[in-house]
Parts: sequence; C-alpha cells; structure tokens
Amino acid sequence: MWDHFNCPSIKLSRIKGIFYYRKDLVRFFVEYNTCMGSEYVAYERERDLFNLTISPRMTRSSLIIENMTTVNSPKIDLGSNIGFGVGLEAELILPFNKNKWAILIEPTYQYFESTKSTNVDYLVGGKLITNVKYKSVDVPVGFRHYFC
Repeated sequence: MWDHFNCPSIKLSRIKGIFYYRKDLVRFFVEYNTCMGSEYVAYERERDLFNLTISPRMTRSSLIIENMTTVNSPKIDLGSNIGFGVGLEAELILPFNKNKWAILIEPTYQYFESTKSTNVDYLVGGKLITNVKYKSVDVPVGFRHYFC
C-alpha cells in the first residue's frame, strides 16, 4: 500500500497500523483522497429497519377422536389431510449492537377440515357422522440475531 498510495501527510507507520477490516480501510482511503485533493464518496451499507415477508405453507394434519366416557364409543380416525396456510412475518431491526438484533412476529393462518361416517349400533339409524372444521391463527413472537 505504501508504494501505491503514498501521500506526504501519511506516514509509513500509519499504513503499517491498518488492519484489513472495512472500517479501517474506509478511514484510510478517505484520508488518502483528502490528502490528494480528490473527490470521493464513502458508501455506507444500510440495512432495513423493518422487513415484511409473506410465507406460504403446506401442512399435514391428522385427528383421532376417542371418547373415554362411553364404553361402546368407537375411536374415530379422521385420517391425514394436506392443508395450506399463509403467514406474514414482520421484523423490526433494533438500533443497537450494530443492528444485529431483531424482534419478529409472524401471524399464520391454517385450517383442517375432514368428515367421517362410522357405523354404530347405539344410535337410531346406525350411522355416526363426524364433521370437523378447525381454523386457527397462530401468533409466534421471537428474536433474531444476525452474525454478519
């Protein structure tokens, strides 16, 4: 660097003391361009303070109903179902520790729907129809740490 970026106001000891980190190199080149009277632009890396992401999902759900209070009650297996859901992740970058921490919240909608007909002898008509429609909105909250 001494051979290529030699300037009267920059001493050899200054160049030897530079660590090859972004901050040290930016400081050196700003100093060098000022010494040479050159125009320069020191670009700063900006990170968003708020991020919003849509996250589609595919879920596999199953349900088994078992009534322990009645002796003759059958165990009803509604089987597995493939369902779809969608989430919306909102992330707020916290302004300390070099913006490496964030709080996030991700409300997610999902559902399960199934119908099953079971033959039983204790009901008039002999048929038990089980219909399940389950819908939920989960709201997980968490923290995220960026290592870079």
